Amino acid sequence: MTYLDKLLDIFATKIKSLEILMLQNELKDVVRHGYYDNELTKVAKYCKQNKLFLIKSPYKIIPVDTDKKFSNKGISVKVEDPREGFIFVYISKDELLANKASYFEITQDHFNLGLILGYPECCCVFFQKNFFIRSKLDNDYEIPVLENSKNNRYQFFTNIFVRQKDYCLISHFPCKLDCEKSVKIAKNGFKLLKKFDEKRACKFEHNLKINLNKYNRSIVFF
Repeated sequence: MTYLDKLLDIFATKIKSLEILMLQNELKDVVRHGYYDNELTKVAKYCKQNKLFLIKSPYKIIPVDTDKKFSNKGISVKVEDPREGFIFVYISKDELLANKASYFEITQDHFNLGLILGYPECCCVFFQKNFFIRSKLDNDYEIPVLENSKNNRYQFFTNIFVRQKDYCLISHFPCKLDCEKSVKIAKNGFKLLKKFDEKRACKFEHNLKINLNKYNRSIVFF
């Protein structure tokens, strides 16, 4: 079992596990994940053992599109609500940063939340610009990302379209598929992944290098 396998057992997905690896190797300052109650025990234990601060959101999210394998849409309710939902946790080596991330989310300061999570400023502006419309729909930003991306060939690093298969190298929606700062983040994460688990890195690359037909667009990720 590789170190990534151990992280996967604790943090539930390959994407989340890679983020934790990036956090522990100084490539991220804070990560934000959603977990159900039955998943939190292992996550909290790992954070304590590895001197990571974990701050829980004061509410939970009830998924709306339960018929989808992967969905960004949900409603916020009190933690005491009997319906099954997940809470957000903010994990960092710095307790203040974790608390700041939680605060920015509570106050719906999406721009500063994105910055503290390590997203490029241009992508934070993009998200904030599109939030009002997309949050009322499916809370998915793939369409505006494609509208900003005029070419039909892109490096696989910014492929955000197979997240439902648990493959992605960035945890944000890039302002465009050739966003240089997003590509840099993805390349650093991929390099780290190869260092710890070259076989898994190859699987990521294989699943991200695809020919995609979506929203009446044909895109090649190479």
